[in-house]
Amino acid sequence: MFTFCGCFLLVDQFGNAVCVWFLKVRKVDMLEGVSIVRSEKVKDELVLDGNDIELVSRSAALINQKCHVKNKDIRKFLDGIYVSEKGTVFEEA
Repeated sequence: MFTFCGCFLLVDQFGNAVCVWFLKVRKVDMLEGVSIVRSEKVKDELVLDGNDIELVSRSAALINQKCHVKNKDIRKFLDGIYVSEKGTVFEEA
């Protein structure tokens, strides 16, 4: 028997919170100084931005912990949050 419950990510109008649905609403508030936006180029991608790498990393970890799939066979149930790229933001001169 397969179970499907989709993962939908929403960013509020202030860019500081994410709502995640896995049969119920889970809200993750971003830490101070961290903003989050949906990528316009890539579908279902969120970009976390901030000056303090520790706060950005902790915010990403909080999102990952809230979206962790529990009580399912992870070989068949592949929904979740995955890191696609890590790095710093460089401004072009």
